Order: sequence, then C-alpha cells, then structure tokens
Amino acid sequence: MISHQYRFIYFHIPRTAGSSIEDALWRYRDHPQKGPHTKDHPDYYGNYDWHLHGFDKENFGNGYNNIKHVGNRFYEYVTHLLAEDSQPYSYNYGVEKFESYFNFTFVRNPWDRFVSLWFKFKEEPILQNQFNVLYDLSPYCDFDDMESVLRYLWLSDKKGMLLPFWFKPQYEFIHDSNLRILTNYVGTYEKLQFCFDFLCDRIDFPQRELPWSEDKHRRKEKDKKHYTEFYEKRTENMIRDVYSEDIRTWGYEFGD
Repeated sequence: MISHQYRFIYFHIPRTAGSSIEDALWRYRDHPQKGPHTKDHPDYYGNYDWHLHGFDKENFGNGYNNIKHVGNRFYEYVTHLLAEDSQPYSYNYGVEKFESYFNFTFVRNPWDRFVSLWFKFKEEPILQNQFNVLYDLSPYCDFDDMESVLRYLWLSDKKGMLLPFWFKPQYEFIHDSNLRILTNYVGTYEKLQFCFDFLCDRIDFPQRELPWSEDKHRRKEKDKKHYTEFYEKRTENMIRDVYSEDIRTWGYEFGD
C-alpha cells in the first residue's frame, strides 16, 4: 500500500493489525470520525487484497505459493506500480522511487499470530478452499481444530516444502531471496500504538489513536483466553519449528 503524499510504502503482513493501521493512515486522515473507505482514498495506491488472493485473484495457483520469499514478488509488484507514471516507461524509475520512499511493516509474536490466522482461516471459505487445493484435499474437507492445520504446515516445513501464502513466516514478507531486508522500519504488534506514534513522527504524519487498538478489542479480552491457552507443548514446539526465523529475528518467546 503506497502513499505518494507522505512517500511511504506499507508492507501489510496478514494478522498484524494491518486494517487498523490502514484505516488510521487513510480512512481517518482527513475525517477524524470516519472518512471514505481506505481503498477509496485518493492517496491510497496499490489496491489489492493480497492477504486473501495473492497479488490478484487470478494468480493464486500460478506460482505465488511457490516462492521462498514473498518480498521478491512484493518488490517486483510495487516497483512496477511506481514506474507507471514514467514517460517513457522505465522500471529503473520505479526502483529509484522505491528506494526513496520510507518502507515499513509490523510483525507479531508467531504463536499469537497463528491463533489469529486460525480464526480467520475458519471464517473465510476462500482460505480453506485454497488450502485444500494446495494439499490436494477434498473441497469439502473441513478442519475441526487448530492442530489439524498446523500439522500440514509442520510436515511441509520438515520436508522442505514451501508454505501456503497465508501461512508463510513474516520473515519472508520483508526479505528478498538474497536476504536483503526491504523495509526501513519494523514495528511490533505488542507495542502497536507506541510504534505507530514513532512511525507517524518519521513520515511527518499527524499522530492519532489506532482504531481497535484498545485491549478490549484483543482476542484475550474477546475470548477471555490468552493465546498460550490454545497450545499444548506439542503444538507450541511445532510453531517454534515452522516459524523459527521469525522467532530468531525478532526475539519472540512463548508467553510474551
């Protein structure tokens, strides 16, 4: 998601408070109560729902799961977007603009994030359909518990297979295949408002309270359960294996 006015690019990783961040940066920018939908804002550029469909609906089965680092595809997509207004068209112009913009993302404790991924997975039939297609399962296959999905991911990881787009590690969203980090700033879900305030200062954007940032909107309040209560030792260690790069890179621990 790109803002030309404030010269930033937001790498939206699924289930890291992205909707709240986007609403604050676009929907509530000019209208403190509620403005146009984020994607209808004139400064919102790069309109796609890539956490559900890849970069567009037609391309789910055409290679987007078959890449180690989603960051490669994101970089390619965004630099082409940024190059569209060059006359004549120049991809290098898009690359230069990408380097001149402030690029940021937010990450989340992998154990906590996976619980959120699981609940969203159960809510969205398209995610389950994609999962069933990828693993050659019956289109009517349903999943009764979180471990039933996690087991497929853990076995894929053990066999050196790539994970479905939706469940890929956060590390892969912001690095290219040469392990070059593509963002200038990585905020954390656990210090969401604090990190967002710092970000606003950096991009010269007026500070504002994030929508749904209060504890009452967090799953631990809605379900009256901390994310650790969704795990047994076995499944805790499965997350530790599958998302080892996220855990190592950002120093997360179970129970944080």
